[in-house]
Amino acid sequence: MKKILEAKVEYNVFPNKGICKIDDNLYSIKNTIQGQTISFQRKRKKKGFIEGKLVEKLENSPLETYSHKNSMGKTCPHDSITSHWVPPTTRANSR
Repeated sequence: MKKILEAKVEYNVFPNKGICKIDDNLYSIKNTIQGQTISFQRKRKKKGFIEGKLVEKLENSPLETYSHKNSMGKTCPHDSITSHWVPPTTRANSR
């Protein structure tokens, strides 16, 4: 079994690839965002960086927490993306 490493994601280079730095080595791990503390396994070495496989997310990023005030004035935590239902437009009701 490969050694499990722990690090904090320093920045992202693609929407879902986080970069960690350990002992002057750069690790690229998929499905991470900046600020998360993660554990991962080393997969393979490529030119300029080492690929890693995410094992576990140990700590959330500050970017993952979001709260807003609802219509009642109370603060309620939600994901950063909220959806609202919009009725579909049909040809009959567009005239």
